[in-house]
Amino acid sequence: MIRKFVLAIGIAGMVSSAAITHAASVKLAVDPKGQDFDSIRIHMANIPMDFVWSDPPAYAGMGEPIPDTANHRRIEISGLTPGQTYKFIAVLTKGTEHSPGSNIIQQKMPVVVIKLEAASMSVIEVRGE
Repeated sequence: MIRKFVLAIGIAGMVSSAAITHAASVKLAVDPKGQDFDSIRIHMANIPMDFVWSDPPAYAGMGEPIPDTANHRRIEISGLTPGQTYKFIAVLTKGTEHSPGSNIIQQKMPVVVIKLEAASMSVIEVRGE
C-alpha cells in the first residue's frame, strides 16, 4: 500500500517581451517518503473549481531528483495563467495501485509585466565624402 506524502512549491513567472504578461510556471517538490513507485501524477484545478479526477493529470512521470535530498522529486508545470490561483495535489502510482492524495497546495501565479523605457541615441561619427 502506498502511504501519503508531502508536496512543496516554488513559483516562477516567465516573460519574453515588453509590456506583455506571459505564462507562469510552478516547480513542485514531491517527497514520496521512501516508497517505491512507478509514477507521480500531479492534478491541478483553477480556483474555485475542484479536481476532476477523470481528466488527465497535469503531469505524470518520475520527476527529476532534487540534489541533497533523500528521495525528493522536482516537477515543473508550465503554461499557467498569470494572476490565476491554482491548487495542486500529487498521487503516487505503483502498477494499478495509487496512493491517497498528498497535501493540497494552493498558489496564485504571479503577474509579471516588463515595461521598457525609450532608448536614447547619439551621433558617433559623421563623414562627408
